[in-house]
Amino acid sequence: MIFYNLPAEVPRFARGLRARGVKLAKMRGSKDQSSAFIRLADAIAGFMRDYIEGQPYTGKLQNLLSQTVRELAV
Repeated sequence: MIFYNLPAEVPRFARGLRARGVKLAKMRGSKDQSSAFIRLADAIAGFMRDYIEGQPYTGKLQNLLSQTVRELAV
């Protein structure tokens, strides 16, 4: 599990997750821009937050994103 921009908070999160029964083999802090996958995940999470909040631009893009993900999963 990688936490970005919160290196000082990683131990606190780890304790909380372990207290809830989540097994953590490896945790580390990371800079926000250190990985293309982290940037992609962050962008998708931000977009989904906007979609849930009902931002008008997200409707058509959400359909396109869902279709693309389904095609990639095949």
